[in-house]
Amino acid sequence: MDVTVLNSFIEAGEYQRIKSGILQSAKFNIIVNSGHASGTLIAEYKDLTLSKLNQDTGSEKGFLDRVSSFLSKIFVIRGTNMPDENGSMEIGETTYTRNPK
Repeated sequence: MDVTVLNSFIEAGEYQRIKSGILQSAKFNIIVNSGHASGTLIAEYKDLTLSKLNQDTGSEKGFLDRVSSFLSKIFVIRGTNMPDENGSMEIGETTYTRNPK
């Protein structure tokens, strides 16, 4: 699956935009209580590219937004999360509080 279809969720909660990538599978366990969601996500993906969005404007085009995206690619974001030879992979923890607006 083309992961860019998940942007409506990612942009609102994480202020990031998926530019490209392939999702092989995803499993999640998320509990929602009074507008707050938390849980885990196991996603098997490859060739993931993200850009950071400005929280105020929603843009990725500002100079600081591009610098932030560049640093995220180098230090934070794994471009691939496929199982290793033992079948292990990174498990993501998720937490999100809904904006009442």
